[in-house]
Amino acid sequence: MREEVKTPLIVAVIAIVVAVVAYFGWKTLSTAGNLDQGQVRYTPGKPPWEEADPSKRGPGGAPTNVPVAGPPTVNNQGQ
Repeated sequence: MREEVKTPLIVAVIAIVVAVVAYFGWKTLSTAGNLDQGQVRYTPGKPPWEEADPSKRGPGGAPTNVPVAGPPTVNNQGQ
């Protein structure tokens, strides 16, 4: 192969490799805070324990087939 063809070909291959690495690196860094990593989606204005949808309650939420009960009450009357 002649020298005047070899140099631009090498530069083009290096540019393509750098572009591919930059693309996948940016894609990995830009999805760092997405909810596709097991986090529970939060409904703004409503804490998770008051959420009506059991699937949004988080890891400590009630199972879907059990009725939701209120918080426990403290009775200081001695009963």
